[in-house]
Amino acid sequence: MEFLREYVETFADLFNGNPNKYGKHVPDSKQREDGKREGKASFLVKKPLTDDIYLKHLHGEISIGVSPMQPDNKVWFGAIDIDVYPLDPKKYIAIIQRSRLPVCLFRSKSGGLHGYIFFSRSEPADKVIKTLQEIRQLFGLKPKTEVFPKQSRLVGDSIGNWINLPYYKVKEPTRYMYDMEGNAMSLERALLACKNSRITLRDLNGILANCHIADGPPCLQAIFLAGGAEKGERNVFLFNMACFLKSKYKDDFSDKLHALNKKCDEPIDYKRLDTTVIASHNRKEYTYACNDPVLKQLCDRDLCKSRKHGIESEDLSDVTFEGLKQVKCDNPYYIWTVNGVELTFYSERDLINQNRFRELCLRELLILPRRMADRAWANQLKRALENVEVEIANEGGDLTTESLWISKVGEFFSRHLAIRPIQMLDGLPWYSSRVKKLCCSPDRLYEYLLEIPAFRDFEQNKHRQLLKKLNATTTRVTIAKGKQIRVIGISLRDFERKGIYIDVDKDVKKEELEVINFKEFQERRF
Repeated sequence: MEFLREYVETFADLFNGNPNKYGKHVPDSKQREDGKREGKASFLVKKPLTDDIYLKHLHGEISIGVSPMQPDNKVWFGAIDIDVYPLDPKKYIAIIQRSRLPVCLFRSKSGGLHGYIFFSRSEPADKVIKTLQEIRQLFGLKPKTEVFPKQSRLVGDSIGNWINLPYYKVKEPTRYMYDMEGNAMSLERALLACKNSRITLRDLNGILANCHIADGPPCLQAIFLAGGAEKGERNVFLFNMACFLKSKYKDDFSDKLHALNKKCDEPIDYKRLDTTVIASHNRKEYTYACNDPVLKQLCDRDLCKSRKHGIESEDLSDVTFEGLKQVKCDNPYYIWTVNGVELTFYSERDLINQNRFRELCLRELLILPRRMADRAWANQLKRALENVEVEIANEGGDLTTESLWISKVGEFFSRHLAIRPIQMLDGLPWYSSRVKKLCCSPDRLYEYLLEIPAFRDFEQNKHRQLLKKLNATTTRVTIAKGKQIRVIGISLRDFERKGIYIDVDKDVKKEELEVINFKEFQERRF
């Protein structure tokens, strides 16, 4: 026991726990099928934690655990309990090497891993917990993974949760530190490595801030640090990584993706990456596939939102943009496919206006896309225009302004029909079986058409010209005693001539309801 005294001071200094109490664990030799070892019992010892207690632990007389929480709510070390079975320590060693984090990995009492970080000065527990949670995410561990300290502040005479220490029975240790090749280290080598790894919390956060993909989605960062996705999941990883790189590097994303692919443990073929993932991203603008199982299991939404190129990046939309098409006609319009649905923009002004785009998404897709930065939106539109498809509208077949107008007028008259003429004031069309014409209030028709972007700039004369092509007439109709209104009348035959068929029998028969004095039309053509 005497030979251990020279190490006790360093050991106690590194694993500097709460001095007032400590935990005691009674080991058990039993082991589960997955490799985890269970203990017989664990309990709290309400006695001071002294160097002699640490010495007895190293010698194997008692197995102790300590709480990192000091009475001033600061800590000298933090730890992550990697309770994953079966466990390959080399996986986490590789993550540590890629991220350059000063994490010391120890085999735990249960056969798992404890990842320790030692500080060169005591640090606030609440800030340490936040940093440990971010490192936990880098390791690809689930949110329920335990970190120590667990508490940010002590209450009363509590000491907080405690963690079992390594190198119990140091002559025959089962809880040892791993070197970078995955081999067990002696106590002497381990203490030296831990002392050399000491760091301030500020410098630790600096390493995290400069780690690979630190400004992107945490799920992608965790997959990359683990060596890239496994076979069958690599396309999902690289496809979403392209979203991140495109947001960050714009047109240079393909070179960056090739470089990143080479750093993975099992990169995919250069040509295959070019003709699949990169080719798709050159054609369309995608957003992160957060609901894909490969990413979802590693999701940390709150952390992702806080990152520059995460899910709420102003440089990245949360919808998928596909092809943009311009239809050439007397007033050109544009069709942009978004999330697989065609959205029609009837003017360049509407296409440029991001709020108009969001309105259309709300109407057609029932989603409200996040507003992008104006610069990012302009770049989005620029990329779409670089690959725009131009189509010449065919007369009678495609949507010219005139045919669109006629189509919308047909939609107006195809709505639920009024039962009484007075309902035309409410915007309903009304069919007179006496003169076989559909009638409406011109004011209500114009109001309806003004809501359609393509006709917002129309003057009354333009509407009059198009009504004239439908052989529309105007007259005054008596709707109540002493009250007349001006109406537009269009015959069913004239609608049918334009390919619009309106079923006037779909509603209640109105012959018997036309009891109001309705004189024969004294019509005036447009």
